[in-house]
Amino acid sequence: TTLTDDSTRLEALLEPHESAAVPAERRDLHRELLAALAQLPVEQRAALVLVDMQGYPVAEAARVLDVPVGTVKSRCARGRARLLPMITHLRPEGTEGDQEGRNRTRGTA
Repeated sequence: TTLTDDSTRLEALLEPHESAAVPAERRDLHRELLAALAQLPVEQRAALVLVDMQGYPVAEAARVLDVPVGTVKSRCARGRARLLPMITHLRPEGTEGDQEGRNRTRGTA
């Protein structure tokens, strides 16, 4: 490798580029996700937002919601199951057949 004085070119290579349509698409996805979440029961929605969107550990979400840890886990599982059919169409191209989720290990049920 060689050093270059062309810092503008270097910055351009390091910056991610997105089309002008991306922010609008992101807003549309956000709107659709919020509409799908609104269809869930309040208890499931609260658990999913805390754990999956806000990143709270399950134990902390249980403290916030004042319910047992197992209740948060079951609400998240039920909420995810109800939410999935409503948002499957939002997945990026080429990921439809991907059944391996964050809580799944390949080869398990």
